[in-house]
Amino acid sequence: MRVLPVDIRRVPTLGVFQWHKKTCQACGGGYYPVIRIEDAWMRVSEVEKLPLGMSAEVITKLIKGGFVEGCKAAPNSTTVNVASLLEHYEATSEDPEFWTREKLERYRNGI
Repeated sequence: MRVLPVDIRRVPTLGVFQWHKKTCQACGGGYYPVIRIEDAWMRVSEVEKLPLGMSAEVITKLIKGGFVEGCKAAPNSTTVNVASLLEHYEATSEDPEFWTREKLERYRNGI
C-alpha cells in the first residue's frame, strides 16, 4: 500500500460564532462576535469510506486505545476527529517502531 503525505491544513474545519458582551464603558455596551474554530468530526462509518484502508473496527479500537480523538456521541454513533486520525496515520507511516508492546496492548484492549 502506498502512503501519501496528508496536509492537515486541508482538513475542513468548522467556524462557530459566539456573541460576547462588551465590558468596557467606552465601547458603548452591546455585543461582538467571536469565532471559535472547531476540527472536523465525522461518524466512523463515514470515515471508513475514505481511502485510508481502515475499517470501522480499527478506527474504533484506535479511539478506545487513546491513539486518536473520538467519542461515542450516541448509543449507535461513534465520531472521530479527522485531523487526529490523519495525524496518527502520518505518525505511524513515518515510524516503523511506533507499535511497541505497550501500544499494541493498549490497541488490543482499548485501555
